[in-house]
Amino acid sequence: MSVSYRRMVRFGPGTISILLVLTLMGAVLAFFGVTRMLANIEGGGTLLLLGVIILLADVFLIVGIATTRITRVEKKYHHLPSLIGKRGVVKSSIAEGGRGVVLVDNELWTATSNEELAEGTVVKIINIQGVVLSVSRDV
Repeated sequence: MSVSYRRMVRFGPGTISILLVLTLMGAVLAFFGVTRMLANIEGGGTLLLLGVIILLADVFLIVGIATTRITRVEKKYHHLPSLIGKRGVVKSSIAEGGRGVVLVDNELWTATSNEELAEGTVVKIINIQGVVLSVSRDV
């Protein structure tokens, strides 16, 4: 099994334009807030606060979009004959000649058996038919 991380940050034109408008609006409000505060004009603090809030929201949006686009991709390659001889644990009981579920190498597999196997029984893979494992009780 190989694990790889792919970074897929693709901002479309709509996203870019919204982020630019938010950034510009926040910067303008912050600028006018600072200039009004320096000139001792009322309302400067409110404009500055609104500008800073918009700029912070913009930063959080950019970080949020960038981090949600990072995906973890697991690729599992099976050479099915290599499973023969491995051990697993029965996760759902298997009636004689019936089917159940077996956990092998942290993966759930459908399995059949010629004997009744209870949940929790340690089994050994003796054959594979398609993607169905044939198992027997491990001794």
